[in-house]
Amino acid sequence: MTASRSIIHIDRNILFRRKVIKRIILFSALLMLLLNIPGYSTIHYVKAGNATPSYPYTTWATASDSIQKVVDICLSGDTIMIGTGVYTELVVSISVGRYLTILGVDVDSCIIDISGYSSGIPPNPIYTRAFSLKDHLTIRHLTFKTQMGSTEHSGLVLVDNYNSVTECSISNLKFIGKFSTGLGTGKVTGKIEDCYFYGCTEAIQLDFTHSLDIIIVQNNIFQKCGYGISADYAMIRNNWLLELRSNGFDFSNLFFATEVYAYNNLLSTSSSLAWIGIWHCELGEIINNVVSGFEYGIEPYPGATIKNNVIKDSWISAIKVGQSEFNADINYNLFYNNPQISNNLFRFNPDTTIYYTADPMFENQDSNNFLLQMFSPLINAGDPNILDVDGSRSDVGLYGGPYGQSYEYKDLPPKKPWFTFATSPPTPLPEGEGSTDRVSELHWRGGTEADFNSFSLYRSRDPLFIPDDNNKIFTGIDTLFTDSLADPTGSYIYKLTAKDNQGNVSKLDSVTVVITGVSAEEENPTHERIYLYQNYPNPFNPSTKIKFSLTEESEVILRVYDVNGELVTMLQNGWLPEGEYEREFSPATIGTLKDIASGVYFYNLLVRDKNLIPLFVKTEKMMFLK
Repeated sequence: MTASRSIIHIDRNILFRRKVIKRIILFSALLMLLLNIPGYSTIHYVKAGNATPSYPYTTWATASDSIQKVVDICLSGDTIMIGTGVYTELVVSISVGRYLTILGVDVDSCIIDISGYSSGIPPNPIYTRAFSLKDHLTIRHLTFKTQMGSTEHSGLVLVDNYNSVTECSISNLKFIGKFSTGLGTGKVTGKIEDCYFYGCTEAIQLDFTHSLDIIIVQNNIFQKCGYGISADYAMIRNNWLLELRSNGFDFSNLFFATEVYAYNNLLSTSSSLAWIGIWHCELGEIINNVVSGFEYGIEPYPGATIKNNVIKDSWISAIKVGQSEFNADINYNLFYNNPQISNNLFRFNPDTTIYYTADPMFENQDSNNFLLQMFSPLINAGDPNILDVDGSRSDVGLYGGPYGQSYEYKDLPPKKPWFTFATSPPTPLPEGEGSTDRVSELHWRGGTEADFNSFSLYRSRDPLFIPDDNNKIFTGIDTLFTDSLADPTGSYIYKLTAKDNQGNVSKLDSVTVVITGVSAEEENPTHERIYLYQNYPNPFNPSTKIKFSLTEESEVILRVYDVNGELVTMLQNGWLPEGEYEREFSPATIGTLKDIASGVYFYNLLVRDKNLIPLFVKTEKMMFLK
């Protein structure tokens, strides 16, 4: 993609609301114009609690107080306008082949609320549907609401007509609560767009293939749902699925091959229960998606085409191979920060494909901004047969390909580097040369960008010091530095920055190292000093104990890090009185890790006084063996 125009990345929810307001105004104006043409159709009105309903309900003054009453009298082509209010009735239509339009006056004030019905949870399941319709349906501007606990409720169901295909135009609906299915259909064609799903067990279920135009599901937002979309025959593009609890897309079917095309979707989770981002993709294409945080990123089946995607932060592997026959086309993808790319190298060896593993250089993925920076290795790195909207070779990632967008690549500073741990062990001098010398040993991470140049490390006694050339003690690309201290007493403050080739400097990270002034002969614990003991047993399996002592009431933070400097768990975080304490580290009880790896781990003790001034900082190693 070439830089062609500048865009401002904004929150997707704000963008969603602005688009909806414009569409409501334009759609309402067009609708009013058409409805004033004699013989076009009849518009019927529904208003909650109206005291003067009068058949055929063709004005607000005579509006029905029941949606069902109006559904029952509509002819093909009629429209139902639903006024502000909360509606609790269940609506059913068996009018196969009828064309019906249902419009709320405002999505946030027209509420279909079935939260008062029994949840229907087994052993005595009761399946409750807010709207169950067999019509060809256009529906806009309604909120479907249910309980936040588990239910057997459905929001909108377009009932399968077996040998026929339902036409639909569904937009600007909200589904709030734990619907077992928010929106469910049988054979369907048309569009589902600009909808919002929150907390549904399954947000959208699209069953069965057919010979008419494929259903398009686009520009929807899903938040904290279990399953995002299950589909047999669909084009799914430009959707955001955030904080998912299980699978993102489920394209599985036991009886026939599914055909689904997924373009430019964001699927992300931080849940340890989220299994596969995109499951059982078979026929069709999976192109220019971002899949982040699942146990497995994508599980392809024979015939799948998987290109230009970013699959990152998987717990087990980016690609899950579950089939004995495996001939999927997997190329031009970025696999970033995954323990492994493939769980079965015999059936899928990524080295036989074209792929990338470098830092993608997103503008700010923490705020779901996946625009690429100017020097990203993903620019013009996609399949050369796939073009961006500006006609250039496709980018890898969320905004590449024909359903992406053009934007100006920004030259941003590197991400802030961060200290992984800092310690000051005593370094005994040869016998007869006096007291021990002291050093600070510092480790950090960062500098993964393609245009990274160097780190700069600064040191001072003043916590508020401003880094400059006078207090700079290191410049280079290493991520380890040992600082020899001329005055091995008190505290030292270190600050760290990263710089790119254009001279842009990152935000800084800082750490304080407290020098205890202990000589080589004083490394045994006493009642007069704070002390961190070596863990016991060491090596260990399944658990080990970490002991420490305090000389006064203090704030105590005891953390465990892996060999990469990532926080594994926090064993203590709070105030403790004077005394000796022991904490157990047991990997099997850590809820945030599925399978802790064997190897070296570090435990770090930070002790601070009532003014939060560090009194003691120390890091020790331990070994976990399986």
